[in-house]
Amino acid sequence: MNYSHRVTVYRFTRAEQDGEIVPTEAEHATGVKLRIEEEHGRVFLDQSGVTEEFHAIALIPFNTDIQPDQGENYDEIVQTTPNSGKRWKVLTIADESGTSHHLVAKLQSVQA
Repeated sequence: MNYSHRVTVYRFTRAEQDGEIVPTEAEHATGVKLRIEEEHGRVFLDQSGVTEEFHAIALIPFNTDIQPDQGENYDEIVQTTPNSGKRWKVLTIADESGTSHHLVAKLQSVQA
């Protein structure tokens, strides 16, 4: 598998700050190797039956610490090569065939 893209992973969570729960963003990992395929975007139903749109998929090596959307907690990836600065929210991650050598993530484009 040719993992031709490099990304920085940002982790979004909620944390207590001065007695209030606030959203936080932190750089989680840099130089992460994966492959983004933008031509694979489409609409799908999530686990609760809600229609979601995704714009690309990412092929990710197993044991890569990237988390899918879990409501208030999620990861975003920012491409560093190529197309530096392009940002994606990770919607889902799965081994779709059950026998793959990589995971498939559905990505949603994020406007900076």
